[in-house]
Amino acid sequence: MSRIRALQVVLLTLVVMAFATDAAAHTGAPVFDVQEASARGGTIRLEVGVTYSLDGDAAEGAFLTAVPVAPDGRTRAAIDLTRRPNGVYVLETEADSVGRWTFQITSRFPSGSTEVQVDVTETAGAATRPSARSRPEEGGRPEWVVPAVVAGALLIGLAASVIRRQRRRLR
Repeated sequence: MSRIRALQVVLLTLVVMAFATDAAAHTGAPVFDVQEASARGGTIRLEVGVTYSLDGDAAEGAFLTAVPVAPDGRTRAAIDLTRRPNGVYVLETEADSVGRWTFQITSRFPSGSTEVQVDVTETAGAATRPSARSRPEEGGRPEWVVPAVVAGALLIGLAASVIRRQRRRLR
């Protein structure tokens, strides 16, 4: 087997392993871990960790929204939780009334939901406003980076192989 063919086999094996590992990992329903549910000065803050139930890995690419329900039963517009590293998601919003607020948190991927309650003792006087859209925090790594790097390496290897073959034919 030529060196080029061996390099192609190694690169192809790496790509297959990267995608197979990704496909085998991250299975099961989400497990929600409410790390913070507090209200200070009329600002409600929720911090929720999400892991996969079968493998226990952090769900770093989850999409979480929360629907706030005021103490009087009024339902507010859904709010996207802000993504942080290690499968942690944060919501901060203002409360316009005192009492027990309920947040119905739904994960679109992995699919699941939970409910969190927060007691508010004072208001900020402002209406509930959505937080920033979900996005990776600095230092976080999107899940597509590793497969993209491996695929890029494979393409470079294949391009090098094609160039070498063409040079050999021209000699």
